[in-house]
Amino acid sequence: MRKNLREFLTAQEVAKELRVHYKTVVRWITTGYLPAMKVGRHYRISREAYQEFLRKQNIQPPDTPTNP
Repeated sequence: MRKNLREFLTAQEVAKELRVHYKTVVRWITTGYLPAMKVGRHYRISREAYQEFLRKQNIQPPDTPTNP
């Protein structure tokens, strides 16, 4: 099954969205905390894996409004 490149995020994009340092995201990836694949010298995180990571951590995605 072939996926569209837009279905993947870079470690930099995840770091920016979660407001953490890039090296924190890389640490999560290398320890297996955040599933990713390495393409060349860069990591790619599927949107599905990212959403699952957020759900497991009970983190509200930044784009989603919170309920009062």
